[in-house]
Amino acid sequence: MGYQKTKSARINAGFTLIEVMVVVLIIGILVNYVVVSIGSSSPSDALKTEARRFFTLVDLAAEEALLRANIIGALVEEERYEFLILQEKTWKPLEDSIFRKRSLPEEISLDLMADEPISREKQKKTPDIIFFTSGEITPFEVKITSEITDDYFLLKGTEIGELSLDHVSEP
Repeated sequence: MGYQKTKSARINAGFTLIEVMVVVLIIGILVNYVVVSIGSSSPSDALKTEARRFFTLVDLAAEEALLRANIIGALVEEERYEFLILQEKTWKPLEDSIFRKRSLPEEISLDLMADEPISREKQKKTPDIIFFTSGEITPFEVKITSEITDDYFLLKGTEIGELSLDHVSEP
């Protein structure tokens, strides 16, 4: 009598090479996602993220002023910023989750470089940057810096509504 393998015995004998390779591939992909999500967040990455977020929100506020046909402003402080809307001759916070008041991480700060100094005591809740319904904005420069790195970002806005974000590396 010889030994015969039945069909069910062959199926339960083990995994094929392809099955093992698929499992290894899936594990590799999952490990890659975990490493990327944990990541090595450097100080310059945090600065870049905040600078891009601020740039995007300023650009969006300019577009929103056109679409809503309302004047919108940005109040820029060293450690936070918020967007305001002009309603009935009064600046009120823009009630929108996108334009909510935002605080910056402790090591990052904003420095508005204006032509004339702004007196916060006299002008409470008056925006530093104004986005008009015509697409024009008040010219401005905001320097976005970090205590941890010498690099900084410079956000510039011109009267005709052009915005630019430049990364400056200090040697």
